[in-house]
Amino acid sequence: MKEDIIYFKEKSEELGQEVSFPIFASYCGAALKKNKNIEVKHILATMMYLIGQGEEVEYYKTLLNKDLEFSVRSAISVADEFSEEGDYDTALSIYHGALIISDNDYRILFNIALTFEKKYLSTDGKEENLMKESERILHLVLDKKENFPPAIYKLGYIAKNKGNFLEAKLYFEKFIKYSEDELLKSEIREEIDILSNDSLLEEGLIYFENRKYPEAIESFKKIKTPSSNVEYYLAMSYLQVGEIESAIKSLENAIELEPNNWAFYNDLGYVYFDNNLYLEAIKIYSLGIENAETNYIIYANRSLGYTMIGEYKKALEDIKIAYELNEDEALLARYEELKGIVGE
Repeated sequence: MKEDIIYFKEKSEELGQEVSFPIFASYCGAALKKNKNIEVKHILATMMYLIGQGEEVEYYKTLLNKDLEFSVRSAISVADEFSEEGDYDTALSIYHGALIISDNDYRILFNIALTFEKKYLSTDGKEENLMKESERILHLVLDKKENFPPAIYKLGYIAKNKGNFLEAKLYFEKFIKYSEDELLKSEIREEIDILSNDSLLEEGLIYFENRKYPEAIESFKKIKTPSSNVEYYLAMSYLQVGEIESAIKSLENAIELEPNNWAFYNDLGYVYFDNNLYLEAIKIYSLGIENAETNYIIYANRSLGYTMIGEYKKALEDIKIAYELNEDEALLARYEELKGIVGE
């Protein structure tokens, strides 16, 4: 098609604007005789392409408006073919021409959004601006047709892939409400079930970050699938409202779910330490050192625990290891202090 466009344009300009479309199509068809398989839809698509490129808009609009619905439908079928073949730029030009002719029809906008998505995928996700443009156009589709299920479906998955689970859930619930495609509705119901936990976690984290700890606790407690991450934030929320026993239980759950994470042992040990339960704190720090990855913080904190119960030699041993792992001036100062107490 591309090689015929300039020739087509030159021949079409030889005709006056008042010519009927059948005569125009016949004339331009003859002009494109090099392609024996030329059809009217290819002529229409060529006109749409030129309109999309900003060429002679009013002239072609005059001709196309004589049978607008047929013209647009035919041109779109050709654009779809180019899109399927991977020639996204040609497809986009035809779609844009059809969009101008049809006064921004939401269905054509949706095809443009899909084409930008395909073009993005063809770059292996490197051209993120293409996906952003697809998303922007999908929102334009909903501005024109608020309850258009295909656009809602796409925006739901875009939100999910971004990690915006609350937003994705809202789109999917809207899709269920307005779609008549039972197969897709079944798929989306499964997605909603999966997203319920993610959206509750997102909701809980929003409450947590805004220091609304009772609300955060309620959101975290509704999550059906257990995870160390949920238990950790639940524990931190309980601490903020003074529910120490519940915080301890949640941190124990986090350790059970992820026993190699030193931070959970460290935080649980700190809860005991902060409540003057030094032996319990030392026990938890020791479990962390035994079971989790090595970290200087947990050795430094166990050293503090030993210091509080007068076990200065053990405190010195731990602070020495902590300093060897992380040569920090504060750790060195504590090491020197304990050496003085022990008498070394």
